[in-house]
Amino acid sequence: MAEGSDPGLCITSGRDVKNTIVQFDIKAQNEVLNKKMAYALAKDENLFLTEYGGTGDGIIGALSAVGLTAGGNNGRFIEFGKIREFMGYLKAGELETNGMNAISETLTPIPSGDIINTMNWVRPRLYNGTPTLMVEKKDGCWESIDRKKR
Repeated sequence: MAEGSDPGLCITSGRDVKNTIVQFDIKAQNEVLNKKMAYALAKDENLFLTEYGGTGDGIIGALSAVGLTAGGNNGRFIEFGKIREFMGYLKAGELETNGMNAISETLTPIPSGDIINTMNWVRPRLYNGTPTLMVEKKDGCWESIDRKKR
């Protein structure tokens, strides 16, 4: 465990997530919540929630992450399908074949034949319940908005 980390874990099947969990996440984005609140809600909703060190406050983020995902419009994928294999340039259709969408910063879908420069870093966001790569037009092709800072 990294120095100063407060890891927590929340496990549920996607079908079991109720609006109360989504509301917990929204609340956590705007005010400071505590472990007692997280444990009480997890117990009420029959979710597995546990802390693994530090202060244990990581369970608040773990429970919130479930709410983010269930809400369908927040979160970023660091692992999904082949995202770590996409290097260089690819057609938007290759993302579609692998369960992702590509949309512009104006939320316009990118045509399947358009070229995207992955810059060797594909990390889609959750948008409308689907992993979605947000892109912007740059130098004649599309580039990910969420690119790795080098």
